[in-house]
Amino acid sequence: MPACPVVNFADQLASVNTARSLLCVYHENFGTNWNLSASDCYTFYGGAHLCRHEEIRRACIAGGFTPIANSWIADRIDDDDALFINSNDCSNFDGQDGVGAGKTGKYCCSEWPKY
Repeated sequence: MPACPVVNFADQLASVNTARSLLCVYHENFGTNWNLSASDCYTFYGGAHLCRHEEIRRACIAGGFTPIANSWIADRIDDDDALFINSNDCSNFDGQDGVGAGKTGKYCCSEWPKY
């Protein structure tokens, strides 16, 4: 995959292109709870998943990326809580909330290895 596919739903796209992989980070400003957000990533972004904390961190380190607050990411903290983006500060962007809470957006990720 030479470049991240354009997805019309996304209002932010970050590409992290390294010697080993291409990571595509999409933000969508369509909010809902964690479970529906995870399903939306898979359905509307070609099998993508909610981005993990580590993937958002990689996008931050690569530069040119600022997280958008109030957006779900994949990491589950415990039985009914998950991480979300609560700040646009790349050094401390995560907070936790109940998975039933509505957020204004979500981050969807796809990654392709390079051989």
